[in-house]
Amino acid sequence: METHLRTELVLGRSTSRCGDPTAWQWYDAKLSHLKRADFLLAISESSRREAIELLELRADRIANISAAVDERFKPLAIPGVSSGRR
Repeated sequence: METHLRTELVLGRSTSRCGDPTAWQWYDAKLSHLKRADFLLAISESSRREAIELLELRADRIANISAAVDERFKPLAIPGVSSGRR
């Protein structure tokens, strides 16, 4: 979904581009639930920033729980076992 369309939908600026009125009602209800949550978890910093901006959330109400592996984790060399990496 293009960013400007997502912005229009999240901010409720355009229901005509959403299509089915039932789908819009469902989407609007989901946004309302997100806005009322005490705390949200975002899968990336980008998602966190979008929620802050588009849902108008305070920054202290949402945390980035990044799905990426921390750089301190490294593959281990196990004697007699091939890693299969090339």
